[in-house]
Amino acid sequence: MSSKDGGLTDTGAQYLTRVAACAVGEQGSAGDDMHEDIYKELQQVGLLRKMSGNIQGTRAADGDGESYICEEGMQALVEYMLTEAGVQVCCLRRLLQLKLVEDEVSVGFRTWEASFDGASERFGAVVLTQPVPQMLPLFSTGEASELLDRSGFRGKLRNVQFSSRYAMSLFFDEGDKARLDELLPFVGKYVGKDEDPDIVFISYDSAKRGAGIPSLMVHSSVPYGIKQMKQGASLQAVQAEMLESLRRVMPALPAPEEVAIYPWEHSQVRYPLDLPDGAACVVLNDVQGAASAPLVLAGDAFSSLGSRFDGCAQSGEHAARALLGASRTQR
Repeated sequence: MSSKDGGLTDTGAQYLTRVAACAVGEQGSAGDDMHEDIYKELQQVGLLRKMSGNIQGTRAADGDGESYICEEGMQALVEYMLTEAGVQVCCLRRLLQLKLVEDEVSVGFRTWEASFDGASERFGAVVLTQPVPQMLPLFSTGEASELLDRSGFRGKLRNVQFSSRYAMSLFFDEGDKARLDELLPFVGKYVGKDEDPDIVFISYDSAKRGAGIPSLMVHSSVPYGIKQMKQGASLQAVQAEMLESLRRVMPALPAPEEVAIYPWEHSQVRYPLDLPDGAACVVLNDVQGAASAPLVLAGDAFSSLGSRFDGCAQSGEHAARALLGASRTQR
């Protein structure tokens, strides 16, 4: 989230905590970390550095690995990895439908035609990585629906649950920095239910990243987020309640210059899929043979590690291997 004065907060992932490869059955011995090559490259180019500063409170999901932050904001990691992969990114196009059509070049081979708002385009392979609740509507009709039914995964996908929360960013005057440094002896704090039931995490974001105008980021609790979104509460009302909660936890906090709130409907997967043989993606065209372009379902919900960075990377690697395998089969 950016402020009008150029301030920045990470509204989603706050820091990355590494996972040992042996803990999830990946190749490696005790003490080895997953995705060593990715972490090393991101550190070498200056995007990742080890997190310094104190985190008050703990969360079992964090694990025991080292934690890292991105000074430029977590979106910079995504932008870098897409650029290095040579991906051509097209934004603001909503996928409405997928259907198999005869390929214009290869006789007997079918490709996926993707329909967007007012346009369509054909692809030799499709990988879907959006949250599962946003993925399922694409499988309501046609060949895509038939493939999912024949795979036996529809029921399992319907059982995948994501947490819902709000992310509130607060930006302060530069003159408040000394006061904030005095009040906040941490870069992050997990808020206990006894302190306040409606907010769960406070990040002193500018201190965590060591850059930018003074800023805080506050996550609501999941029960609060689910309740307010189901009730259709206005963002203004939610913001007022979260500010009140923040004042209860930190009554001496100076007034912010700017506040922005974001409803994060699908934040983290709560119950990921349990896939056989350590798989972290699902290839649907396996049930139809090699006469059609592959359709791969991936993302944090398909990894046993869930919404960690390592879980997302693991699912991406498995999806890439699935695509390469399908390409060799089609030759």
